[in-house]
Amino acid sequence: MNTEIIMIIKKIKNLIFNLRKLPYFGFIQGHDHLTDGQLSYLKSVVGVVDVNIVGQYERKFSKLVGPGHCISFASARMGFWALLKYKGVGKGDEVILNGGTCAVMANAILRTGATIVYSDISPDTFGSSADQIKRKITTKTKIIVAQHSFGIPCKIDVIADLAKGKNIFLIEDSALAVGSTLKGKLVGSFGDASIFSTDHSKPINTFLGGMVYSENTKIIKAIKSIKNNAEEVSVKKQNVEWKRILIERKYYGPSFYGKLQLFNLLGQLRGIFLKEESAFLDKDFYAEIINQYPYPAKMPTFLAALGLIELENWELKVMLRKRYLTSFLDLFDAMGINSVLPTCYKDKDLDIIPLRFVWSKDDDKLKKELDRFLDVNGFWFQAPIIATPCSLDQFGYKGGDCPISEKLGRNMFNLPTALSNDDFTLFYKMIEKALGDHSSNHKS
Repeated sequence: MNTEIIMIIKKIKNLIFNLRKLPYFGFIQGHDHLTDGQLSYLKSVVGVVDVNIVGQYERKFSKLVGPGHCISFASARMGFWALLKYKGVGKGDEVILNGGTCAVMANAILRTGATIVYSDISPDTFGSSADQIKRKITTKTKIIVAQHSFGIPCKIDVIADLAKGKNIFLIEDSALAVGSTLKGKLVGSFGDASIFSTDHSKPINTFLGGMVYSENTKIIKAIKSIKNNAEEVSVKKQNVEWKRILIERKYYGPSFYGKLQLFNLLGQLRGIFLKEESAFLDKDFYAEIINQYPYPAKMPTFLAALGLIELENWELKVMLRKRYLTSFLDLFDAMGINSVLPTCYKDKDLDIIPLRFVWSKDDDKLKKELDRFLDVNGFWFQAPIIATPCSLDQFGYKGGDCPISEKLGRNMFNLPTALSNDDFTLFYKMIEKALGDHSSNHKS
């Protein structure tokens, strides 16, 4: 039995206990706000190619970042790969990548033949560290990737100055931090280019998809050419994606979240044994290159249409998530436990639109308490290079390459902000009780 199957079975066993307990919260919010009219419209453009809809979505998304332009792809990782291709990255080149990242980013670099050099995270932001990046620069460094994690801007101004001084191309991985600012400047607008993911776990949920942003017209022209020469996602796969969106719309809520997670894991097993078509671009999570769909691929029209709807609701989501952040900070302060939080939450230079509320502390008892009603297995960055069944050495990562990421990751806590107001009210009460009970037990 291979490693991937063993890992899935372990997750299934862990989930089964929680299925008896309601509510159960996670980190993905389904599209339950879509009206019947919107659903009917989206269904009508599944499999349709309409460059006007896609172009409108690209233009509207770019306004969330700055005066530049956006080019869409079927995923942000494909946009990242397009930027690597534009810069001619290949064998003999080095790309500095944040250690606490997703395997799909490493996979994109491996496709070029370049060497990945992992830089460690900052304990203040859980994102890229300027000091750690500086230590990893060599004469072979062709690209620096600076990552903003959980909605928290890293010290991107310092990293941008470093990259400019060394004449190294800087890409901001802003997938988790749409709208957040450092000293009043939006993330994604510091580097030569930036990428944004809009998959179902990201700030703006189009199920799958991503953007490349740049204020350099030469870069945008080149990336647009790469996109125009890319293939469309097959109509068959688009139909599978549409069915998955409908499932998530109905079941990604506290009443069904745990059951849907079990359904997902069983689906992974079906995919392995029965070769069923997956709704996801899930072959990019491996260290080997598996070509089961176009790479890169264009963003399907119906997902761009969904993106336009989501952008109409963006300001409301920003308001709610910032309110949730304030509520969490007040709760930790009232309980006298705010010392566990990273210093970024007190940094007045930052305006954080949180995707998740995070901290790191060696506290297995609290994690077990939260496991009763929260998907703790869904905590991000509990180790370097997450979301892969492969061993990390297959991605060129050696133990100890990023000791801060390894240490803090083992003790990482995440709380969701992708919640409706009503769901957050219920979740907050449960978190408040869990933290209160935990504090009382420690005192006794």
